[in-house]
Amino acid sequence: MRETPEGVVLAITVQPRSSRSELAGIRGGYLRIRCSALPEGGKANQQCLELLAEKLGIAPSRMAIIRGRSSRSKSVLLRGLTADQVSEKLQS
Repeated sequence: MRETPEGVVLAITVQPRSSRSELAGIRGGYLRIRCSALPEGGKANQQCLELLAEKLGIAPSRMAIIRGRSSRSKSVLLRGLTADQVSEKLQS
C-alpha cells in the first residue's frame, strides 16, 4: 500500500470462480480477494471493487483498477483515503 496525491494504491490478488466472495487476508504484500464471479467481461473485477467498497465504506466510483485489469494481480487506486484509514478499515 502506498499513498499518492490522489489517494492510496492498494496491491491485490483476485481469485475468481471461488465458492464464496470475501476478503481473504494478506499474503506476500497483497490483499487476497476471493470472488465467485467469472473473470469474463470484467465481472470479477467489478465484484472485487464492490467487496472492497463495502469493507472500506466508500462508493465504488471512488476506486479504479490502475494496473492488471486482465491479471490476477492488480493495483487499485482508492481516491480520497489515507494509508492509515485503509489499514484501520481493513483490520476491523
